[in-house]
Amino acid sequence: MPYLDNYTSILDGEGINYDLAIWDRIGREEKADFVFFDKTNSYRKSFFSYLKYSYFIRKILNKHNYDIIIVFGLQLTFFLKNILLRRDKYKYVIDIRDYNKILKVTNLKHVLRHAHFVVISSPKYRSWLPTGISYILNHNMSLESFEQSEMRGILDKSYFTISYIGTLVNLEINISLIEEFKNSDLFKLRFVGAGLINEDLKKYIERMDVKNVEIMGKYEKCEEGMYYRSSDFISMILETNYINSTVLSNRLYNAALYAVPLIALEGSLISSIINEYNLGLVVNDINGLSTKLLEYIEGFDEDIFLEGRSRFLKRVVEDNKLFRKKLIEFISSCQDSENDALSTKMCGDTIIK
Repeated sequence: MPYLDNYTSILDGEGINYDLAIWDRIGREEKADFVFFDKTNSYRKSFFSYLKYSYFIRKILNKHNYDIIIVFGLQLTFFLKNILLRRDKYKYVIDIRDYNKILKVTNLKHVLRHAHFVVISSPKYRSWLPTGISYILNHNMSLESFEQSEMRGILDKSYFTISYIGTLVNLEINISLIEEFKNSDLFKLRFVGAGLINEDLKKYIERMDVKNVEIMGKYEKCEEGMYYRSSDFISMILETNYINSTVLSNRLYNAALYAVPLIALEGSLISSIINEYNLGLVVNDINGLSTKLLEYIEGFDEDIFLEGRSRFLKRVVEDNKLFRKKLIEFISSCQDSENDALSTKMCGDTIIK
């Protein structure tokens, strides 16, 4: 989770002592005092799983004397709200990276309003979050600087690799994408990452005898750059619903960082950013995408793409610098005059997948 680095790098740089509470959702972590295990080996967790995890967090908080709590996710905010609202005991930050249906059944405005600040990863999250709250934008990228980049000769290739890199979701829309490029001599589709639909996609391409699609499993963080560098386009094709239209995915930042054009459907915040900064191709429909992509390749202007990439990444850097400034100011305000080492607690659901 790249946004976790945005916190740990600041805390490390300021010499702050902190602990990470981790929920091992799929059995990948070693047993430790701050690692929570449950029996359901799945990314999807029930209400009762969250309840058990919140009890785990409560035990940690009772055992240790923390000055600050940083809570990731709306779900855990709900389960810990009674503790967080004990303002005589804790100061806290809420970090929201995803929408959750918990907002439909409870009002979290009170606990959000009493946070020192609330961090969001997309400015459009304000459209479904409570109003009257101080929200600070922090992008899903631990980026404080970037290097200039050169394209890898997109017009000189005989075939092109379109990659989806990340957790695989939404079977129907990805099947539509496969159908559009099925057995093309010019395009290869590559799905890189773990997810709930991997096996279904594998079965589909086997049943339909699709030869130009590769389904890959989970990858290590150190391999991520390799997959982006070996891609000609990055797919940001998402289901066009209200919530997805507000998201800024990791792929947006990584594609810009590695100078790879994006493909997205019109109607989302990402598509508007792609158009504003000339970061790729935006289409109305998957049908006919292959033809439109060929037209994009024929008219591709490398200088325009790289200039837009530079403007976009500069904007990200400036937003993240403001977040860093706010967090350091908050930590400094909590420093105990008798002890420069501040104990900080991070706990969440999204950082532990």
